[in-house]
Amino acid sequence: MAYYLSLSCSSEVGSLALFNETEVHWIDHNESLKHSDFIFVAFEMLLEKAKISADQLKGLFLDIGPGSFTGIRVGVSFAKALAYKNNLPIFTKNSLFLMLPESHAQKTLIAMNAFRNSAYFLNWDGETQPSASIEIITIKALESLVTEKLEGSIYLRGNLLESYKNFWKPEILIKFNTEKCFYKPTSTINSDKRKNLTGNFFPLHYPHALSFLKFEESEFKTENWKTLLPYYLRQSSAEELLKGSP
Repeated sequence: MAYYLSLSCSSEVGSLALFNETEVHWIDHNESLKHSDFIFVAFEMLLEKAKISADQLKGLFLDIGPGSFTGIRVGVSFAKALAYKNNLPIFTKNSLFLMLPESHAQKTLIAMNAFRNSAYFLNWDGETQPSASIEIITIKALESLVTEKLEGSIYLRGNLLESYKNFWKPEILIKFNTEKCFYKPTSTINSDKRKNLTGNFFPLHYPHALSFLKFEESEFKTENWKTLLPYYLRQSSAEELLKGSP
């Protein structure tokens, strides 16, 4: 039976999942500075759990960002090496798209902390496709958007409320409906039937390797190790400083 590997390291939560048509094994952790150590150990643990070898994989699913610059580089480098060695296709998805709701009827804002008082932002309008591409927006501009242009209760996914919890005014907070999610990173291998992974089981407030299971294969962009590029959306702080230096 064909196995696939999915991987996300663009946020503070690093995760890998190994799955086929009926079952899924996964492991995650919540230590963003240790993604490079975690990813190799976790991969070997998953292969051992499924009792397969790397050359039996049929493809990779990868979160290419935006998010943590270091985490994205770790994930992309790992995927490139594995795809090159085993001649595997790579199916990619942007990080915020992985947090889209399963129900297209639900209007949702997805916002992840981009630091420097800004956020990676996606406005899901309830249609079959997002109403706009991912962009960087300042926290102040997001506040104006919520207060002046968006009516009613707003579903919010991502880590933005927690990251800027002392910034939001009470009249802003009452407009947000932050969905409850019962999933928590465990740092141990978990296994289940794919049919059981539905609804609020999926992580809602950060991209995760399990989130790839919500989509059909046709909804991904197909890459190979030569064409694969990270999606940073902007330069890192170090690159911006270097660019501005004489």
